[in-house]
Amino acid sequence: MTTKPVNPPTYGQISHFFRLVEEGLVTGENFQGFLEKPDQFLRTKFPVLVNYGFNLVEMIERGKYDWKNDEITPKNFKIEGSGEIPVDLVLVHFGESITTQDVKQRLSDQGLVSAKIEHLLAFGARYPELQRKFPVVALGSGWVDSGNRDVPYLDEDVSKRGLDLDWDGPGNEWNDSYRFLALSK
Repeated sequence: MTTKPVNPPTYGQISHFFRLVEEGLVTGENFQGFLEKPDQFLRTKFPVLVNYGFNLVEMIERGKYDWKNDEITPKNFKIEGSGEIPVDLVLVHFGESITTQDVKQRLSDQGLVSAKIEHLLAFGARYPELQRKFPVVALGSGWVDSGNRDVPYLDEDVSKRGLDLDWDGPGNEWNDSYRFLALSK
């Protein structure tokens, strides 16, 4: 078993942590929670408003993508819902190659479920620059073509933002660059 190199916290970060403790912003209770479940405390929430008044095409247009996969159509991806729903999304990064089955299990263990295409599109419209840093996948939606399941994701290609599909077959592994968009159960 190999161990990944770890970047220890800097003295400045440790100093900042102790200032937060002194200010009462880090309590014994929430620090213990962090020690027991660090993944849940190291999340950044990304609030979005999913507007079900828009159809799929309109949701895509709001994201102003430079290109999209031609198979991402209302026929292949059904949007179900009504009204405007505020949602706090999180990006989960596992830091290793991982199968879809393992992603879903780990998300479930953290009280999360995979985001759907409408969440992904609201995320892409609200936070357009993040997909330039890493691909963002929504495993909660998929389209089956010739027995293969494809899932939507945001990415960058030659500095252009795109909305694409990736194969999600049995045994397929997502490399460690992918982030998985999720929300609380």
